[in-house]
Amino acid sequence: MKPASTPVVCWDFDETLGYFRPHEFAWAGEPKPAAMPPPRLKPGIGELLESLSGFTHVVTTAAVREYARDVLRTHGLLRHFAAVFGREDGMWPKDYGVVGKHFGIDDLPRHLVIVGNDAGDADCRGRPIVLIYDEYMRNRPAETLRTLFDAIFHQGEIRFDGCSVEGFSFEYWGNYEAKRVYPVVRTILPMC
Repeated sequence: MKPASTPVVCWDFDETLGYFRPHEFAWAGEPKPAAMPPPRLKPGIGELLESLSGFTHVVTTAAVREYARDVLRTHGLLRHFAAVFGREDGMWPKDYGVVGKHFGIDDLPRHLVIVGNDAGDADCRGRPIVLIYDEYMRNRPAETLRTLFDAIFHQGEIRFDGCSVEGFSFEYWGNYEAKRVYPVVRTILPMC
């Protein structure tokens, strides 16, 4: 366990960092369907990760960990991540307590943020961890996230209430009857 001295950003894998579905077929030893587009990185993601070196980045995926590591290595992204957590580590459904335990973080909502393309990327235990959500994440330029990160990370902690960034909405999602809600930053920028 390596304690994180900086805020931890949990990146979903496929559809967030890029489009990697064709690699699944190769991993399984199967031919890729002819109509399937080739894999591709999110535009500018390598540069964004490089510029956000003040954060601890991890991948949290429902995919098998070694498959995700291989794909990240193939696309030159693995070096940006302190760890990769897969389904065998507790990421299906996604339990970010696994990340907290690995880095010695008790107060996850203050020191951890999730970036994903699906509501299922939220914490399965209902902890109010900020989810940066965009169903079209893989196609949007990574640069749009840099401004957001500058706004929500303040003095080493994550802030949500009272935060405002052009092109993003700050909302609460969840099951209000069960009193389980979590903060969501949703992209409202037009598609590129």
